Amino acid sequence: MTETLNALAMITKAGVEARQVVVGVASYGRSFEMNDPKCKGPMCTFTGPQSLAAPGGCTNSSGYISNAEILDIMEDKKSYPVQAWYDEKTDSDYLIYNREDTMGRVHEQIGVKEARIKKYQALNFGGISNWAIDLEEWWVDMYDLDGTEKEDTDGLDELFDTCEGTYETLEDIPQDLDSRCASFYILTVLSSQLSLAVEAYKEVSEGYDKKFKWYVEWVKDGINDDLLDFMTGSGEGNKYMDCKWESEVSEGSGPCTEMKLRVDPSNPGARYIEYTLRDEDGFYKALQASHNIERDWVTFEDYAVRDPCTCPPGGGGTFCRCMNYFVMYKNFPRRIKDASKIDVPNPKELVDEALPKMDELAQLLAWTIPLVRMGSLDVSYEDPAVAFSMPVFMLEDAIESIKKIKEIGEKEKEEKKHERVLQILEIVFAILPFVAEGAAAAFGAASLIARGLALAAELGNGALTVVEIVDDPLSAPFAILGLLIGPLGVRAKGSRSGFKSAADARRALDEGKLKLFSEAFRRKDSLVHMIMKQSKSCKL
Repeated sequence: MTETLNALAMITKAGVEARQVVVGVASYGRSFEMNDPKCKGPMCTFTGPQSLAAPGGCTNSSGYISNAEILDIMEDKKSYPVQAWYDEKTDSDYLIYNREDTMGRVHEQIGVKEARIKKYQALNFGGISNWAIDLEEWWVDMYDLDGTEKEDTDGLDELFDTCEGTYETLEDIPQDLDSRCASFYILTVLSSQLSLAVEAYKEVSEGYDKKFKWYVEWVKDGINDDLLDFMTGSGEGNKYMDCKWESEVSEGSGPCTEMKLRVDPSNPGARYIEYTLRDEDGFYKALQASHNIERDWVTFEDYAVRDPCTCPPGGGGTFCRCMNYFVMYKNFPRRIKDASKIDVPNPKELVDEALPKMDELAQLLAWTIPLVRMGSLDVSYEDPAVAFSMPVFMLEDAIESIKKIKEIGEKEKEEKKHERVLQILEIVFAILPFVAEGAAAAFGAASLIARGLALAAELGNGALTVVEIVDDPLSAPFAILGLLIGPLGVRAKGSRSGFKSAADARRALDEGKLKLFSEAFRRKDSLVHMIMKQSKSCKL
């Protein structure tokens, strides 16, 4: 210990700050053959120049011997003389024993090691490195020198569960495993499910163009309704227009936002509003931002909207004068007649963009599984299971929508067009976190989400689901994928930090947000947490 402190003092005196130095503590000792086995002081001499100490049965090296081997020697005092003691002056443990050769050694037992760690901490050193930690205790050797697994592993399961089970679903996984095997089995099931999801999406990319075009048709059919929303009442489009208005009881002109068109409630008659575009650039920018409608999709024409009118049986006469009640919008923005000239991005393009990240996630999962099984991944075993589960379950939800759409024919599509379009959007929203931010922006994902929210609100009955989740680019699905794969993923940050951050993003989901996911998602998510919660600490 004295020599160690002197060496550290030389480093700090040379200008290196203590916080920049990491000090090593060892799980082995130095061994020597003694000239005089009765000598115990600092002046004892040893044979040399190379150590002639008997090599340990496992380390097989003269001069070094593991703590595990030393503990065996100390416990086997009946076979040969053994003397062991702690020297306070040198702050070291000593052992002298005589087997075939006379030898001694200096080592660090648990108490001395902990005391030294505390001393280094008190001196404000940067940290501790535990050298040769695998020499601390005996481990079961599962492999021969050529790397093949040994057939004779009697007693292995008592020390190290090799996780030999095979489970096809989360429901099949027992809930009393050690945490390492529980995580391994969950990840294995997720890997199988992810493979199926990726294959399903590749199938979508190749054979579902017509189905995704339902969304394109729906957008084109809804442009006039969007323009009405943009222009009528307090619509934003009025900010960029001047108006002339006339009814049977009033007339005027000025900015459309200041229009005061008064009518006789008992006889509103015909009303006329003529629009003049005052700020063309502002108008189209606002239209693009709020409804993702391009300039080339719009024309200006006269457009009449009749008031609701119910005539009595037989009709005619003064009783049906409501047939003459209408509003004539002159030079009003409408969709161009030739819909083939309207280029609405097909959401299948986003599915294509997502495939590379799905493959990247599958590769990371394949890399993680054997490391978890062997216990060589520096993580809390719950973290990778929780982190991988969310994106996989979202993809599985999308597969269910794909299956439903595949079974829908043209007639059924027309009968419930809005529901079918929402199913298309649910597929896209489930994979949106896999799409690079730049590609999503170029496609107009923000508008896609806005249309999805509007459609879901129109349909009601809890149809918002995952649409509301992906409306927030900082939400858990985006955060988790960013922390697992990509430039700031697990490979860059390290497994412990990366998996913990990704799992924490899922754990941060409150109950309100979690309810927006499908029932199937919530059930499987709950299973993962239950399996890991009921698992035991690893036996190692």
